[in-house]
Amino acid sequence: RFLREARTAASFSHPNIVPVYSVVEQEDVLAFAMGYVEGESVAERAARAGPLTAREAVRLMLDVSYALAYAHSRGTVHRDIKPENIMLERATNRALVMDF
Repeated sequence: RFLREARTAASFSHPNIVPVYSVVEQEDVLAFAMGYVEGESVAERAARAGPLTAREAVRLMLDVSYALAYAHSRGTVHRDIKPENIMLERATNRALVMDF
């Protein structure tokens, strides 16, 4: 199941989803390489600076909604959306969903 999910995520191309570049299965080991996001998760941000403002929360929800709508249109449901799986890119403050 993990291999199937990683390969599905690798097929995605969306500005609000952290890209998966490669999925490797070798003997009993499964691995994948994903894009690096210079920033922090929503959980880390909240722990560091407290709750998001209303404006920040709306922008975050829009970005996450676009990512999830894209995944849903391709027959994939995230099943583990949580603050730890949403990254905030430092340079743009764009939200990116990861860990499909």
